[in-house]
Amino acid sequence: AAGPEGDAAHPPVAHRRAAVLVPLVARADERSPRGYALHVVLTRRSAHLRTHAGQVAFPGGKRDAEDGSDAATALREAREEVGLRSEDVVLVLGALRPRLSQHKLSVRPVVALVSAAFEAVRQPDEVDCVFEVPLSTFAAPPVGAYAVQDIEWGGEGGHALRIHEFEHRCPTHGETFNVWGLTAHACAEVAAIVYGADAGAEGAGREERQGAEAARGSASSVVLDPPEGPRFTDLAYWDGKVVHTPTGAKPSA
Repeated sequence: AAGPEGDAAHPPVAHRRAAVLVPLVARADERSPRGYALHVVLTRRSAHLRTHAGQVAFPGGKRDAEDGSDAATALREAREEVGLRSEDVVLVLGALRPRLSQHKLSVRPVVALVSAAFEAVRQPDEVDCVFEVPLSTFAAPPVGAYAVQDIEWGGEGGHALRIHEFEHRCPTHGETFNVWGLTAHACAEVAAIVYGADAGAEGAGREERQGAEAARGSASSVVLDPPEGPRFTDLAYWDGKVVHTPTGAKPSA
């Protein structure tokens, strides 16, 4: 991850900007060698919203003129959507590279460590529910709870784009949540930073990852991007008329 505002070498990938908060919470976990496990806080959007209704998402939204940074946007939106106060934020850890959304917005995920005492207060007009998923789920998901599909981006002759889809059975809410698209990729990217490049690779979090796999009995392997294509975050730039890929411009879908 880059600094709170993101790496200057990776500017926005569209004229319209947005930011989302990736809130991480450390929960006590005796199975972990460190005595705790990181969880990511997610929301399910209200069913009546005009865009992405009923989908799992991070708190976030479009950048306002008064926002001084992408981090400011992400924190403001989290305050509005789930009641995250400044005192609930332990540390803004950094920002991932921006990526192009389905609606041609440049979206930068901002990663923050949030207090374990944080209690979400959802805005019912925007948020249907708030839940947590162990971050290790996005590095080594249980078999049968993960699917991946490589699609072509940019029309015929375009580049492969990997779409991840995770299912999480939430004991608190007693239902299964589907995490996919940009949200799923960002979760998997943060998990790769914490636990290692891929679920089967050696990495700084190898012990935690192996512990998670042992607890499940078996787990799938997550590979962020197709080997023959560019990374999700390298993929495109929207100039208002066409989507540009690494080899040139393609008409937008």
